Amino acid sequence: MPALLLDVPFKASLDGFTVLLDGVPHAFVTRLDAMTFAMEHARAHVRQGGEAYVSVEGADGIWRLFKPDLTAPLTS
Repeated sequence: MPALLLDVPFKASLDGFTVLLDGVPHAFVTRLDAMTFAMEHARAHVRQGGEAYVSVEGADGIWRLFKPDLTAPLTS
């Protein structure tokens, strides 16, 4: 099972906060809704035996990689 990576942008586009899942865009009105969607799908992927991460863009424009529970950023 390939690893899953979900990106959550800092700023909304014209469609809202868009998260891609399997190449399909999912737009949300709020960033919190987008984060919740990403976390839920990442957790489900891990429960099925896969590896999943959520990449979150900060206000500084830097993308940070998190585990599905968003409690600990991964560092290199």
